[in-house]
Amino acid sequence: MVTITGAQLQAGFDTLARVTWDPVDNADRYEFWTSQIGHGKIAGGEVTAASALSEVAYGDPNVFWVRAINADGAGSWSQPFTTIPGAEVPPVAELPEIFGAGSSIYETNLTPTVRWTQSIRARRFDVWIERDGQAGPYLRFSQEADSGSTKASWTPETPLENGLYRIWVRGRNSNGAGAWSKPLVKAFGGSQSQVTGTVDSGNAQRPTITWSEGVAGVNYQLWVTREADGQRVVLESDITTNSWTPTEDLTAGIYRAWVRQVPQKGAPLPWSALQRIEVGQDTLPGTPTVSAVGDPPDLTYHENVVLSWQAVNKGDRYQIWVAERTVGRILLQETTDSQLSIPLSSLNTGANDYRVWVRAISDAGAFGTWSSMVTFSVEHFLDGRHGVYII
Repeated sequence: MVTITGAQLQAGFDTLARVTWDPVDNADRYEFWTSQIGHGKIAGGEVTAASALSEVAYGDPNVFWVRAINADGAGSWSQPFTTIPGAEVPPVAELPEIFGAGSSIYETNLTPTVRWTQSIRARRFDVWIERDGQAGPYLRFSQEADSGSTKASWTPETPLENGLYRIWVRGRNSNGAGAWSKPLVKAFGGSQSQVTGTVDSGNAQRPTITWSEGVAGVNYQLWVTREADGQRVVLESDITTNSWTPTEDLTAGIYRAWVRQVPQKGAPLPWSALQRIEVGQDTLPGTPTVSAVGDPPDLTYHENVVLSWQAVNKGDRYQIWVAERTVGRILLQETTDSQLSIPLSSLNTGANDYRVWVRAISDAGAFGTWSSMVTFSVEHFLDGRHGVYII
């Protein structure tokens, strides 16, 4: 009978151990067998030397047998040799920022598949799930690791409740448990809140700002700025419903609004897309429609470009923005007229295409909405002449 003398993890490998035994006289070769306790055979083979590299379950009990073979047949199997290769707990598992399709924090699916990276050293995984605002774990369980794959996953048997969750996972083997992963934050059952507009609350300068509902059980934060100067006028937190009404009058004009959800624990969720809202119904000037023509008219070459627009309701004066397409703003000018003539010689000879917007301003200083964009192209000739082309 062969006597196994040792098993040692092979340097540089997490899955191979060097098994050694006393040589047997008249043996031509040896057959070895490796089994992880409770899981049956995991490796085996034949060698001619009195040692072999065998696949093992790192960090868990493994049992080895060996027997000698020659031309007359096989001898008896050795007594089982049991050892735990390695003495390390599993490394930290990682929860990737992907759940099926997409990487958004918001996930409408209430039976998601949660995936994480698997360490070959882990024989089981502990999973801890908390729901924001709830004391204690929402779910806590342990499951066997799938040694045949490179990833591990979990799908709830029953749908989760609509809410915001933090999820941790850690690997475990016979040497103990590894460290918990970093938490993965996911909002299951709801979409990201978006500002939807305003509702007249009876006071035109105190409109109720509304937004779509996000994930259940998480409060909202509203941020509003004036479009004219970018000044913040509202930063309201701990809103429990999907609407908010100012307690004081806002100046009539155009505002920009964002909303986001703020959990009781952890960082706030992402801001919504920007939404422009109007404050002060029937107090804002209308939106002009702008056009561009070359001047003098009916000629191939021009000295100026003339921007024109119709007068609009409550428009006291107008603001004109001319921008080079690739560079940015080059002109921001106000006029009380409904047209503006711009000398072509004053435009950048290195740029060809220009974009134009116009908006009205009331006598109270309220800004209207910018017009649709008009684009024109200027061609500069060596003799000083210019051509204007409306795009």
